[in-house]
Amino acid sequence: MASKRKGGRGRDGGSAGGESERTGPYPILFAEGNLNYRIVEVSHPVAYGREILVAAETHPRDNLSLFVIRVDGRIEDVPLDQLIDLRDRGADRFVAFWNYRVYKFRLDGVLHQWTRPAISGASLYELARPKEGYGVYQKVRRKGEHDIEPFDVVDLSSPVIERFLTGWKPGPAYWIIVNGRTRSVVRNPVTFRDVVLHAFHDAEPDGRFSVTYRYSASDPSYGKLLPGGTVEVKSQGTTFEVVSDTRLNR
Repeated sequence: MASKRKGGRGRDGGSAGGESERTGPYPILFAEGNLNYRIVEVSHPVAYGREILVAAETHPRDNLSLFVIRVDGRIEDVPLDQLIDLRDRGADRFVAFWNYRVYKFRLDGVLHQWTRPAISGASLYELARPKEGYGVYQKVRRKGEHDIEPFDVVDLSSPVIERFLTGWKPGPAYWIIVNGRTRSVVRNPVTFRDVVLHAFHDAEPDGRFSVTYRYSASDPSYGKLLPGGTVEVKSQGTTFEVVSDTRLNR
């Protein structure tokens, strides 16, 4: 949650540890009107919402609102005149959007209007109220249906109206984190291919990707996952980082 201007944690406050001593600049991921992120550096790790817009050089700022997307998919408003601690876990993806725009999507055939360019999986589940044993899916053109978890965040800024539907789904057995986003898997151990496809849906998993992991149930609990390899995961919390060779060679 954003820290309040009065009575909340001030610029000089913070939790113990090395991160709390960092004064800036502080990098965040920022997007405007969609989920196409870019790196923006904010001058102080405890900043006002309006200062984030200034750092991102948005224009005009008077017609913009701001929210933060947490690692678990929660979307929280960031008032422009309140402080937010950028060192808080998960407070690293920010999206600005125009107050006057309305975004549309269909859920089980019913047209809905949304005031943000993104919607969380949790919000879709609240709207759909699927019966026990059922889940929410996104219809993807030429690719069929994509499973939506409560932790997911879906971009609604495309000119095409996104379509969602409810349907039966097997219950997930394990929760893993891939590139900062929580995903569910139903088999253990997890393969190199599984992890890469969770990070890059359209990819062909091969040696062009580097995969590292930590907090696993394997011994050792951290390391590098090679093509064709597997790793034993915990019921929740095993974390993977997937990087393509195009980023590695920059």
